[in-house]
Amino acid sequence: MRDTGNQKQDINDLSRDTANAHEKLETIFDKDTEQKRIDRNFLNQLDKTDFDRQVE
Repeated sequence: MRDTGNQKQDINDLSRDTANAHEKLETIFDKDTEQKRIDRNFLNQLDKTDFDRQVE
Protein backbone atom coordinates (compact mmCIF):
# COMPACT_ATOMS: atom_id res chain seq x y z
CA MET A 1 0.00 0.00 0.00
CA ARG A 2 1.55 3.24 -1.11
CA ASP A 3 -1.05 5.67 0.20
CA THR A 4 -2.11 4.19 3.53
CA GLY A 5 -3.80 7.43 4.60
CA ASN A 6 -6.34 7.25 1.77
CA GLN A 7 -6.66 3.48 1.75
CA LYS A 8 -10.38 2.72 2.04
CA GLN A 9 -10.30 -1.07 2.11
CA ASP A 10 -8.56 -3.19 4.71
CA ILE A 11 -6.62 -5.97 3.02
CA ASN A 12 -7.35 -8.22 5.99
CA ASP A 13 -11.04 -8.16 5.02
CA LEU A 14 -10.42 -9.31 1.44
CA SER A 15 -11.78 -12.73 0.56
CA ARG A 16 -9.17 -15.39 -0.13
CA ASP A 17 -11.74 -17.81 -1.56
CA THR A 18 -10.30 -18.59 -5.00
CA ALA A 19 -12.67 -21.49 -5.70
CA ASN A 20 -15.72 -19.21 -5.74
CA ALA A 21 -14.06 -15.93 -6.65
CA HIS A 22 -15.65 -15.73 -10.08
CA GLU A 23 -18.09 -17.58 -12.27
CA LYS A 24 -16.74 -20.82 -13.62
CA LEU A 25 -15.52 -20.54 -17.18
CA GLU A 26 -17.40 -22.55 -19.74
CA THR A 27 -15.63 -25.22 -21.73
CA ILE A 28 -13.90 -23.53 -24.63
CA PHE A 29 -13.58 -26.66 -26.75
CA ASP A 30 -15.00 -30.14 -27.02
CA LYS A 31 -12.39 -32.74 -26.08
CA ASP A 32 -13.74 -35.44 -28.42
CA THR A 33 -13.92 -33.10 -31.40
CA GLU A 34 -10.38 -31.88 -30.84
CA GLN A 35 -9.08 -35.43 -30.42
CA LYS A 36 -10.69 -36.44 -33.72
CA ARG A 37 -9.06 -33.45 -35.41
CA ILE A 38 -5.67 -34.37 -33.98
CA ASP A 39 -6.10 -38.00 -35.04
CA ARG A 40 -7.12 -36.96 -38.56
CA ASN A 41 -4.08 -34.69 -38.89
CA PHE A 42 -1.80 -37.44 -37.62
CA LEU A 43 -3.19 -39.93 -40.14
CA ASN A 44 -2.80 -37.40 -42.94
CA GLN A 45 0.85 -36.95 -41.99
CA LEU A 46 1.36 -40.72 -41.94
CA ASP A 47 -0.18 -41.01 -45.41
CA LYS A 48 2.06 -38.25 -46.70
CA THR A 49 5.16 -39.84 -45.18
CA ASP A 50 4.23 -43.24 -46.63
CA PHE A 51 3.66 -41.70 -50.07
CA ASP A 52 7.00 -39.86 -49.90
CA ARG A 53 8.78 -43.13 -49.08
CA GLN A 54 7.12 -44.92 -51.99
CA VAL A 55 8.19 -42.19 -54.41
CA GLU A 56 11.86 -42.41 -53.38
